[in-house]
Amino acid sequence: MDEVPGMTQVLGGERIPLDGASVVKYATTEQGEGPRKCYGDIESSFGGIYEGFIELAGQLARDEGHRKELDQLKQALPKLVAAQSANKARLEAIKSFADAYQCSTEKTDFREALHEPIATALRRPDIGGDPDGAVAKFERAITDARNINEGIDDEDEDLVVTQAGGAGAYQPPNSKCAISGIAVESIEDPVEDEKGYVYEKAAIEQYVRSHTGRGRGDTCACPHAGTSHQISMASLKPAKNFTRWRKVQARVAASRRASEGG
Repeated sequence: MDEVPGMTQVLGGERIPLDGASVVKYATTEQGEGPRKCYGDIESSFGGIYEGFIELAGQLARDEGHRKELDQLKQALPKLVAAQSANKARLEAIKSFADAYQCSTEKTDFREALHEPIATALRRPDIGGDPDGAVAKFERAITDARNINEGIDDEDEDLVVTQAGGAGAYQPPNSKCAISGIAVESIEDPVEDEKGYVYEKAAIEQYVRSHTGRGRGDTCACPHAGTSHQISMASLKPAKNFTRWRKVQARVAASRRASEGG
């Protein structure tokens, strides 16, 4: 097993370094319950170790000034993944060897007998690769933490659009629905017209119905003061950009509250 500096694990009531020499020594002494139990105990510990790595990565990514520590953690992760792969391969080899082994009076070189089964196991993607997808989870944790700092998520990373004549990051052109008077942040079912003005769906649909038809055509004036464009039932669409913008604002506010301790 490749050494993972600083990593230890309690096995049989004794804390030992998580490296090949110590594990082999433990597994072959009377303190342990045999190699299979030893490697099995170590395998079951990796989930918790990875959780600690990923949680720490998220914390470092959220806090400013920890790039060096984050890089060190990132460099250590492949060693941990390699250690898990090596341990998993040994465990698999021991299981297959034990199932096929027949006791005899001849001397058996167990190290040599396990060499090929271990090598075979390491060629399996579910063993020799990244069995738990730890690297991908680690990178995802860093990305998520940084996105929280910036108030964005997966869908919001490209949310830089131009609406109603404005430029740069999206902002709704109106602060309230012109019909219901509800602040746009509180609208439960928002829709927008072709210029990006946001409305309460039920309110604006009722407005359009009452100002169209009966010989008046299917369009009517936008109810917002200072505008000159026409709206219709067909021009009203789900306010996707606005919904994403509102989600961003909520994330920013939550991140700010967390950083201020309340």
